Amino acid sequence: MEQIYAARAGDPKVLRVRRLKKPTFEDDQVLIKVAATTVNKLDLSRRKDGINVFGLECSGEILEIGKLVTRWKLKDKVCALLRDGGGYAGMVAVSMYFVIPAPAGIPLEHAAALPTAGTIIWQSFFIMNRLRKGQRVLIHGANGGVGSLAIQVAKYYGCEVFITAGSQEKLEFCKNLGADTCIDDSRDDFEDHLVKVLNGEGVDFILDCSGEKYVGLNLNIVAYGGRLVIIGFQDQEHATVDLDTSILANKKAEVMGVNVRTSTVGDIRLLMKKLEEYLWPAIDGLQIKPQICASFKFSEAAMAHTRMEDNNNLGKILLIPDEANLS
Repeated sequence: MEQIYAARAGDPKVLRVRRLKKPTFEDDQVLIKVAATTVNKLDLSRRKDGINVFGLECSGEILEIGKLVTRWKLKDKVCALLRDGGGYAGMVAVSMYFVIPAPAGIPLEHAAALPTAGTIIWQSFFIMNRLRKGQRVLIHGANGGVGSLAIQVAKYYGCEVFITAGSQEKLEFCKNLGADTCIDDSRDDFEDHLVKVLNGEGVDFILDCSGEKYVGLNLNIVAYGGRLVIIGFQDQEHATVDLDTSILANKKAEVMGVNVRTSTVGDIRLLMKKLEEYLWPAIDGLQIKPQICASFKFSEAAMAHTRMEDNNNLGKILLIPDEANLS
């Protein structure tokens, strides 16, 4: 099988493709022939550090099943969350609990864009919180894979959506997905903009992948009893932030963090079940669609990482095995 690896720590040019034997798998796992995987920020940081564990999600077809697996059968079309990575390969072994059917309403390759974004959003909106119709939701960096899906989910559940993004093209992209108010944070002060639009009332819920950059401003515009959920720190895995706890206390607001990769097997199993039960019908009905920015072959992995690092992506970037031949 094919596998993308980093010959050394460095820029995208260090990515190579090699051939490996078929992976082994445990009794509670399935072996998936990968139709597509995606490029995520963590893949970029791991490549820079020379860590050869890429690919946090995939879609594909089940090739083999372990002795304890009962739900799945050979040739089932599925998508999977890969908590430990491994998606940058022609085949990957994964726990049966981290696999759900690929939505029938979209191409199989596009289903690879759903597990990571979907679990982050569901945990943020509905497991840790109770997002309700009519609430005001602010999404930072909304043009990416998580943000573009979050816009659609929030609108599907009847929320008013505000977003920030860094160019007119990104704003138009988010507007077309249903965002009600779009703010260019490369030019405008989003805090001042929102204060004017909302007459000082604030937003009920903030989904933020920038972390360190906007924490203080987020606390200023979160509503009384509101929630700020941090799902990332731009291009780094770790960051130190200063919190004005008096604002939190006065507003009875909460700051939360989400990292699905550190969740327990039971938590991930529940998240995948909820996606299939509540989100998949909307995707099958094309009310919600994963947004695909571009697709690259495994042999073009360097180009895919460069595209991601340029920070101009509108939705997810896919990687497709060169030898993929799934129908």
